Amino acid sequence: MAGANQWITDEWLAYCLVFSSEPDAQSLLLQLGCDGASIEQIDDTEEFDALLYQGMDEHDVWSAAFAGTSSDWAYCLVPLSGSPLNDARLRRASAQSSVICYASMGALCVFEYWENGRKLTGAELMAPQRRHGEEPDRLLAPMERAGCFDAEVGVDERGRALCFEITGVEIPLLVSDDVLFAGRMPALYRGSEGPSPYDEG
Repeated sequence: MAGANQWITDEWLAYCLVFSSEPDAQSLLLQLGCDGASIEQIDDTEEFDALLYQGMDEHDVWSAAFAGTSSDWAYCLVPLSGSPLNDARLRRASAQSSVICYASMGALCVFEYWENGRKLTGAELMAPQRRHGEEPDRLLAPMERAGCFDAEVGVDERGRALCFEITGVEIPLLVSDDVLFAGRMPALYRGSEGPSPYDEG
């Protein structure tokens, strides 16, 4: 379990994962803010790489987001961006489902669990004992099983293991036999949530 989805960490220094108990990949992309006109099915590595690199060039506006389904969950992976980690986006995505968001950005690894538009629990996994949300102890048992409180387990490893503990989803290498959708996800505060509350004026 500790090595679940290790290939994602090997590939990118930063990324964000979102899982939804409503197993509809296209809907998840839309709920997280992707423009519907940008969502398309991709079938090969060249299409994947082209969208990824274009998003890297325009990262201040949007990032490439990839989504599929596995078991009873939809998943979304946004390489090199934490843009899904936003209350407005996760509130919308979880309006009628359970949603997990895990953002890995170097030493900052953040996990949140939402249900019915409410953040039930969240934590920075460097200090998992400092949990917040309406039910901060809701996932205490899965966190313990995933090694979140084990000093020998790396911070990113804790996050990936916790996602797997809850969902059981091993995300396949992104261009595989599975149907994969891609879209342009707005950069943080470039979507329908509006400008940053910290902007002047």
